[in-house]
Amino acid sequence: MTKRTTDIVTRIVPPFGAPYVFILAVIQGTDRHAVYRLTKKETIIGADPDLADFALNDSQVSSRHAMIRVNGNMVSLIDKDSTNGTILNENPVSPGKPNRLKPGDEITIGRTRLIFMSSKFRD
Repeated sequence: MTKRTTDIVTRIVPPFGAPYVFILAVIQGTDRHAVYRLTKKETIIGADPDLADFALNDSQVSSRHAMIRVNGNMVSLIDKDSTNGTILNENPVSPGKPNRLKPGDEITIGRTRLIFMSSKFRD
């Protein structure tokens, strides 16, 4: 009788966004110094922790204020028809219209300012 050996292969799933890491850092506001890593295709930023993935402690922020959408290495900011609007690099964002983000872009939501950062893993 011949003994049969079966190889077991472990599949390693790369982290979301690989080979990139996408981050939002709060640079002004009550949540200053908070850092958020984007870990899914659509991330909601808002005031209501039950409705938003990243809840900001800011009375000028709507419950579902804005969304960050990741598609491969392209990242977009979309205002969710918020009451006080969303600002990208000192320019108002049209509700519902995707705006491509680049590393270093500043996003203002209410009285909170965030900076978008992106980095690529080493090969």
